[in-house]
Amino acid sequence: MKKICFLFCFNFLLLINCFCSPLKSISEQVLENGLTVFVLPDNSNALVRIEFCVKAGFSSQTQQTNGFFKLYSNIINSSTTNFSFASADCKADSTHFVIELPPSQLYEVLDELSKLMFSNQFSNQVQNQFANTNDSIEKIAAEVGVCRNCVLCEKRTNTVPGMGVQNPLVMIIGEGPGFEEDKQGLPFVGPAGQLLDKMLTAINLSRETNCFIANVVKCRPPQNRDPNPEEAKACRGFLERQINILKPKMILLLGRIATYHILDTAQGISTIHGQFFTYKTSFGEIPVMPIYHPSAVLRNEALKRPVWEDLKVFKKKLEEML
Repeated sequence: MKKICFLFCFNFLLLINCFCSPLKSISEQVLENGLTVFVLPDNSNALVRIEFCVKAGFSSQTQQTNGFFKLYSNIINSSTTNFSFASADCKADSTHFVIELPPSQLYEVLDELSKLMFSNQFSNQVQNQFANTNDSIEKIAAEVGVCRNCVLCEKRTNTVPGMGVQNPLVMIIGEGPGFEEDKQGLPFVGPAGQLLDKMLTAINLSRETNCFIANVVKCRPPQNRDPNPEEAKACRGFLERQINILKPKMILLLGRIATYHILDTAQGISTIHGQFFTYKTSFGEIPVMPIYHPSAVLRNEALKRPVWEDLKVFKKKLEEML
């Protein structure tokens, strides 16, 4: 039998057993994340067993984190990877994962496993499925302020987590901060924001009294380009936590980017603006309407009429829900 052991800096332990006969020469492999793995090769058996252990379990939980490690093991076990876990089990002082595979796949799987454990791949799932009672808009804002989950953090002046009331009737979601928003750390404070405030006032809404405004991404994309899928994914957990905490009656999507990422649709905004869709949450379904972005209206005054018609329909629906 051969064993490989190394200790992650995050208190993780990886143990690999190859069910083989006598041990032979030791080889050394360095993974992309810098971790060194020592392998005792023996190809007399075609089965390799990897045991991955997070050195925390039930006994590590507090009242606020009760159920976390069981949830984490379930998320890992159901993840989308090129290999499958033979088991994932949460115990009192540790959480164990087992993988069995042919020796020819060992280094490929080790490389993928290292990326899996050291990435934010599961952060959104954990954040959304395990929302502890201490979560708050202020806590999310603090986390956004130090977030470095994507390249947008490199050139930002300020993060823009969002602003508004804590119990909004409506949550408004745009695509991302612009120059003025990045400068001030507040959403929609430039020319498009001034127009948005007028649009909201026309249907008895405002960020000061009954709305919360946020964006798909919390940092400004360079030159105001569209946020790419990786950047949107890095911020998705923050946005979904905000929705879960605020529990708005309705959601208003501004423009094609917000519509694409929230509704997961390739249909253009010119096709689906003014229509109602459903956003599913842990506390129920929220009616969602996409409309043209205020910046598009500033560039093309012909869009004022369809935006106003959409807002009237939105207002009517909101009144029916109250």
